[in-house]
Amino acid sequence: MAESDPSDTLRAAPSRQPAGGTGDGVDELLASVLQREGPRVTRMRELDSGGMGRIEVVRDRLLQREMARKVLHDELGRDTRAVRHFLREAQITAQLDHPSIVPVHDLSLTHGELEFTMKMVRGRTLTARIRALPEGPLAPEDLAELLGVILRICDALALAHAKGVLHCDIKPENIMLGDWGEVYLMDWGIARPCEPRRGPGAPEPIRISVGEEGTGMIAGTPAYMAPEQVLGEVLDPRTDVFAMGAVLYELVTRHPPYEASDVIELLQLAERGEVRLPSESFPDAGVPRSLERIIMKALARDPAERYGRVEDLRLALQQFLLGGAEFRRLRLRPGQHVVREGETGDSAYIVERGRLRVYKRFGDEERTLRTLGRGDVFGETAILAESPRTASVVALEECWLVVVSRDTLEREIDGLKAWVGVFVRTLARRFKEREEEAARTRPSRARPSSVSPHELANLVLMNLLTWGAREPPGRLVMPWDRLATELMQLTGADATELWDALQGHPELVIDLVGDRITCTDPGAVRRRLRAERR
Repeated sequence: MAESDPSDTLRAAPSRQPAGGTGDGVDELLASVLQREGPRVTRMRELDSGGMGRIEVVRDRLLQREMARKVLHDELGRDTRAVRHFLREAQITAQLDHPSIVPVHDLSLTHGELEFTMKMVRGRTLTARIRALPEGPLAPEDLAELLGVILRICDALALAHAKGVLHCDIKPENIMLGDWGEVYLMDWGIARPCEPRRGPGAPEPIRISVGEEGTGMIAGTPAYMAPEQVLGEVLDPRTDVFAMGAVLYELVTRHPPYEASDVIELLQLAERGEVRLPSESFPDAGVPRSLERIIMKALARDPAERYGRVEDLRLALQQFLLGGAEFRRLRLRPGQHVVREGETGDSAYIVERGRLRVYKRFGDEERTLRTLGRGDVFGETAILAESPRTASVVALEECWLVVVSRDTLEREIDGLKAWVGVFVRTLARRFKEREEEAARTRPSRARPSSVSPHELANLVLMNLLTWGAREPPGRLVMPWDRLATELMQLTGADATELWDALQGHPELVIDLVGDRITCTDPGAVRRRLRAERR
C-alpha cells in the first residue's frame, strides 16, 4: 500500500458540520472577505490621461481582480456637456454586450469624482502594432492577422449599429489588441444615435437616460473622418464604414488617409474627401488590387458609393482572405450563342452541364471545330490576352456554364503571392505578343488553304518521327505551339485547318495547356494515312 500525502488527507477530510447548518466557521469566513474595514476598491497606478479624464488601474478587494477605472477630470465636474458625454459613454458601452467591446462594471460618484469601472485590458493598441511592422510590403501572415482584427471590429460595430449607436471615432489608437488574442473597440465617448434595426430578431435598442446630443456637432479625429462628419451633416452607419476604410488604409500604407501639418488643413482635406490610392501613396506596399478596391469603396466621398452596412464590408474582406469568389453561372437554351466569332470578350467559361458546338465561318461555309462537354474550358484566350474571339460557341442542348470574368481572375491572381501574380501576367502578355506575331507573319487568305487535311496530318507525323522525343511505351512528344506555327507558315494553313486535320487521328493528342502534342501510336497513324492515300 502506497504512502498517502498528509496534505491529501486534509483536503479529503469530510466536514463534521451537520448538513444545512451554518456553524461558526462560515460566519468567520464571510466576515474575513465581506466585512473588512477600508475601501473595497483601491487605486494602484495611473494608466493614461486624456482630454476628458484619466484611466487608473484599481483593485477590487472582494473579487481579487484588477480593473480599469475612468475618472472625469475635476475641472470638468461642473461642465454639463462633459458630464453628459461621460455618462453616455458609460451607459452605451455597458449595453453593448459583445466580446470585442470592453464590459463596464459600475458607474458611481465617489468622494465627488464621477467614475466608471470596466474590464482591465492588457495589450497594445493597433497603432503600436502597425508601427512595429517591418518596412516594405506586408507579409501574408501579417496581412491575414491584421485583417482578422478588422473582421472582429466589424462584428462589434454591426451590433452597435443594430442597437442604434454609431462610434464616430474609429481609429487604430482606439483598437486594443489583448495579450491573449482579445480585440476591443474602445472609447465610445462621442458615440451618436442612429436608426436601430427593426423587425424580428433585432436586438433591444440602446436606452440613454441623459438626453441626446444636439445635431451639427463636429467631433472625431480628422485624419479618419468622413466628409459628412466634418461638415456636421446627418450621420449613419456608412460614416463608421468610412472610418473602417481609413483604418484599413493605414494598415497597408502605415499612415492615415489624410496627413497635414495642422488640424485646419486636416479638416479641409477630410471635407474634400480626396484620398490617394494606397498603391500611389505607398508604391512599395504591394497592396493587392482587390484589397485596394475594397478600401477605396469604403472611403468613397459619397456615402451612397460606400458599402451600405459594415456587414457588407466584412463580407468583402472575408472573401478576400479566403481567396475565393462567387462565380456567376449562366444558363443557355438550345441554339443560344455564348460566344460569337470576332467579338471582344472578357470572360472565360467552364462547362458544368450540357454540350456546345464550336464552329468557324469560312466565307459562306460554316465548319464545326469541336464539341464541348462537361469540364471543358473555352474563351481563355480573350480573358488573358484581350484578343477577339476566333470562333463561335452555341448550345446544342440546355447548358449551365461557370463564368470566369477578367475582374474575377484579377482578384484571384491578387490573392496569390506577389511573384505568382507577376508570373501569370507576364505569361499572358507574352502569349498575346506571340499571337500577334503569328498573325503578322501568317499569309493572308480569303479562303481555306489548298493543302489537304491528309497532307497536314502527314507533315505532323513526319515532324514527330524526325524531331519528337521518345517516351515509353513508344510515344512521340514535341512542343505543339512551335510545330503548329512552323506548319502554318510552311503551308499557309490556319490553326483551324491544322486542328481539323488531326481530329480523325485519336492517336494524336494535343495538350494546349501543357503545350505539347503526343503521338500514342505512330504505326496506327501511318497505316491510316496510307489507307487514305490509296
